[in-house]
Amino acid sequence: HKNIWEIEKAHKKLIKEFKDLQNKHEKVCSDVKIFKNEKEQTLKESRRLSVSMQSSRKDLEDRNRHSEKENNLYEIELEKLKEFKRDKDEEAKKVRKGEKKLQQKARRELTNKKEQKDSVDNDNNFFD
Repeated sequence: HKNIWEIEKAHKKLIKEFKDLQNKHEKVCSDVKIFKNEKEQTLKESRRLSVSMQSSRKDLEDRNRHSEKENNLYEIELEKLKEFKRDKDEEAKKVRKGEKKLQQKARRELTNKKEQKDSVDNDNNFFD
């Protein structure tokens, strides 16, 4: 009887341990399922972010190329404006030189006329 009782006791203990292990197994399986779902969600989010990042990178590269083109156009336009200004400055210098020569010529003519008038006045005074 004692052996049967010990065997039954050991059997009940084994059944309890089996149930505990079965519960632990179910818990681990449930946790694994949760982790797999979380992993799948993380991978989906990672792919989405990767695609978004690639798209953003391409957009930035496109914007950068566009900005470089605009910058080149602005630099070309700036050079044209500088050249135009140099040409206008040269023209203005020539005009100022011409004005100066005209002023000098006018002064000489005025001086010559004044000298002629003075000479005529002197001659008139001489005959008076």
